[in-house]
Amino acid sequence: MIKFQARAKEGMQVYIWGGAGLKSLPSFPSSRLPLFYLHIPDEGETVEIYLADEANSKSIGELGAGECLCIPIVDTLSGIYVSCNSDTVINCEILY
Repeated sequence: MIKFQARAKEGMQVYIWGGAGLKSLPSFPSSRLPLFYLHIPDEGETVEIYLADEANSKSIGELGAGECLCIPIVDTLSGIYVSCNSDTVINCEILY
């Protein structure tokens, strides 16, 4: 398990896993896909979450204060990023 905090800045797209320039990622056995867990602290602000692959990105919705989400890291995923209207902290974990 890897734990870290990410800081999302108002009006910016901030990658919390991966990055815009990635073209290929390591392969993982389908029986052991890593999971990316994110949690917005109770005093945090709402963030919109996007999943990106090498061709495009899409919003999967918003998380607000006190909410969390777990995303499987599949081979086609090249990044997870957020945007927000106010600076906030995001607690992140990669579970494998």
